[in-house]
Parts: sequence; structure tokens; C-alpha cells
Amino acid sequence: MSWPALRTRPGLRLSWPRLALAAGVAWAAPVPLGALLIGLGALIDRGPDAALQVTGFFLVASVYLSWSGLIAGVPLSVLALRHGWSGWAVALAAGATLGGLATALSGLEASITLPGALVITAAYWLMLRRMTGPALAR
Repeated sequence: MSWPALRTRPGLRLSWPRLALAAGVAWAAPVPLGALLIGLGALIDRGPDAALQVTGFFLVASVYLSWSGLIAGVPLSVLALRHGWSGWAVALAAGATLGGLATALSGLEASITLPGALVITAAYWLMLRRMTGPALAR
């Protein structure tokens, strides 16, 4: 089974409860990853920067900003599913664009917000892929 980067089968529709489930999982996905990075950072990253811990902290804190990207991203994903443009590269590009917009509006650094946006986007796309089965294959 392929994982298309751009085009998928057009005409896919998911119910709003399933889209909400995918968005909820994606919204929460960065938290365990961030907690893992904080824990690993405490064990191995004792430098003044503590990059693992800082990255982990921002992934955990991303739940405070990521809802705004999901509110815009879920309707976009509905259109992408219907028109056959729901490949993983399209999803990541949309997530990066929405993450960049959230960055501009929040005044945060892109190095802080974009990793979280990409993790959330990947989790959302994987949930949609799981819900639609082979339908997201070309």
C-alpha cells in the first residue's frame, strides 16, 4: 500500500465526530513526546542550553496554541479529502503554513512553534489515514 505525497482518491468524506477524534488525538500527541524529551534531557542534557528539555517543554505547552491551527486545519482537510489532495506532503505543507501563521500572530519564534505544528499535522494525517484505510492510497 502506498503513502502518496500529493494526490489521493477524491470524494472521501468523514463524519464530524471522526474528524473531531482525529483532531483531539493530534492536539494531545505532542504532550507525551514532549514529556519524553524533558525526561531524556534531565538524564543526558546537562548543558546550559538544555535543548532537549526546552524542546520538550514547548511540545507540552503547544496544546495552548495548537487548537487555533486545528480550527483552521480541519475544514481544510475536509476540502482536501473531497478533492483528492490529502497526501502527506500536502498535509505537512498546510500544517507548516498554519504553524507559520500562528507564529506570526503569537509573536513566538518559528523554531519553537513549527516543530509542534509538524508533529500535530503528522498525527492528524496518520489518524485520517487510519480512519480511511486504503482510501488515502492512490
